[in-house]
Amino acid sequence: YGVDPDGQAFAQFISNFLSQYGRWNSPKYLIGESYGTTRNAVLANILEQQGNIDLNGVVMMSSILNFDTSIDQPNLNPGINLPYALALPTYAAVAWYHKALANPPATLHPWLDQVQTWAMGPYLHALNEGAALPQAQEQQVAAQMAAYTGLPERYVLRA
Repeated sequence: YGVDPDGQAFAQFISNFLSQYGRWNSPKYLIGESYGTTRNAVLANILEQQGNIDLNGVVMMSSILNFDTSIDQPNLNPGINLPYALALPTYAAVAWYHKALANPPATLHPWLDQVQTWAMGPYLHALNEGAALPQAQEQQVAAQMAAYTGLPERYVLRA
């Protein structure tokens, strides 16, 4: 299990498929989305190294270029707070769209710019302070998060 064994498995499948169906002269493209873009890079390299499968193209959609900004698996980037600040404007936009805000702005923009500024400034600073953040400031951050996301303040404080 791993990135390289994953690529090897795909390379073996492609080779077997091309042989079984006599498609060696057909155009061959790889397309990958999200993690598939990482797999594409590894797979293209393996196919080139093996020297027997030429690709006509590689398509990368929604590439993840920096795993430190992924919010999906915080265990992979402990102590990295940037993903949470980057995700906040999306959460706020979703809350606005679904009418989950107590005091919603009339329009999404320029309010969303305000959310982004707060997320990359005071919010990110508070996250970086961690347990050293004064309780009064923690309360302020939780109140602002609740206002931007529609989540209950007590829930934000427990998170």
